[in-house]
Amino acid sequence: MPFQNILRECVTGVPGAIAALFLDHEGEAVAIETEGCSLDDAKVIGAYAGIFLTRMERIVGSMGQGTTHRLKLDFERASILTSFLQDGYYLVLVLGQGTIEGHAWRKMDRTREALLNEM
Repeated sequence: MPFQNILRECVTGVPGAIAALFLDHEGEAVAIETEGCSLDDAKVIGAYAGIFLTRMERIVGSMGQGTTHRLKLDFERASILTSFLQDGYYLVLVLGQGTIEGHAWRKMDRTREALLNEM
């Protein structure tokens, strides 16, 4: 499946990446690649990241500030990067401590483009 290969390349291309997920508008995983967490944990993270992203989209939109393109959530030992794709689909990249964020965002942008090309 091309989506799986794209996510695998994303995770292996970002040292410290824990998981990459491609999800639909309901938070259901289309494809998941993990490197250090269970599939169930990745699914829960992906679903909640989508809730946060769409909620922020509504809040920012109601303030007349434009559209939300991506969102970062920081935790003590992990960060979650989330980005809209199209038609309610979105991409999530889970990072461990010490991951270089700039590199992760660049890889995520390339992953986003690859997924859009396959959709």
